[in-house]
Amino acid sequence: MTERLTSEIFIEGSYVFLEGPRWHDSQLWFSDMLGGTVYRASPEGQVVAVTDVPKRPSGLGFLPDGTLLIASMQDRALYRLEDGGLTLHADVSGVAGGDINDMLVDAEGYAYVGNFGFDFWNTPERTEHADLALVSPDGRDVSVAARDLHFPNGTVMTGDNRLVVAETHGDRISVFDINDDHSLSNRKVFAEVPGVGPDGLGIDADDGVWVAAADQDRFIRIEDGGRITHEVDVSPHLAVACTIGGPHGDILYCLTAHPSWQAVYDQTSTARVETVLL
Repeated sequence: MTERLTSEIFIEGSYVFLEGPRWHDSQLWFSDMLGGTVYRASPEGQVVAVTDVPKRPSGLGFLPDGTLLIASMQDRALYRLEDGGLTLHADVSGVAGGDINDMLVDAEGYAYVGNFGFDFWNTPERTEHADLALVSPDGRDVSVAARDLHFPNGTVMTGDNRLVVAETHGDRISVFDINDDHSLSNRKVFAEVPGVGPDGLGIDADDGVWVAAADQDRFIRIEDGGRITHEVDVSPHLAVACTIGGPHGDILYCLTAHPSWQAVYDQTSTARVETVLL
């Protein structure tokens, strides 16, 4: 039986569309993709603007020394935040067939970067597939980590060193083995999720994957094989992205948008962060 949980409002404000949440250094970090700004928030909900990113910030991550990496969508590039300014870290346009989006940076500083695979904002067709990029810690080496994903989006790493990737337009979550050189192999289906539109992902200590069900206005927890154990209904808000953090590692941070995906496309949406105590 699926356990149903309830969320509470954590942060509201003049945000347009929030993405890329990460818990780091005792704070929640997130991007306002359409607002062009990266923020961080204390556990009490005090928000600070970190930096502006003119070409739409999305995925966030941190190098081993704590330097913030930001996926700049329209640039198809990663930037480092250094001395209060942005420095180009890596150009991934040679791999990305569309705007880049979510990103995972591992403990050694390797970044796995997804992309749309097509002109998302001006093309009604949603059949193009995309390659997942792998960027070295120094940003000098950009390669293909995995090919032929259907809109690679939210990405998390399991405790047994596997990479889990949401394929939003494929209604599927895939999982890969991570090799010693950080390349990916042995692709398998983690879960088939018809009608869900899996967007952002989070992962808990038991390797349960929390999924923003973008087409269903809810967040769900899925185990390897596809069993849904928990859900959080956030309707009439849209489920966009999530991560787990908090001082004790037991809070699910849910990024939501309102009132519709059409409003997101029109850049007239509003957004907030909701929380669930696990």
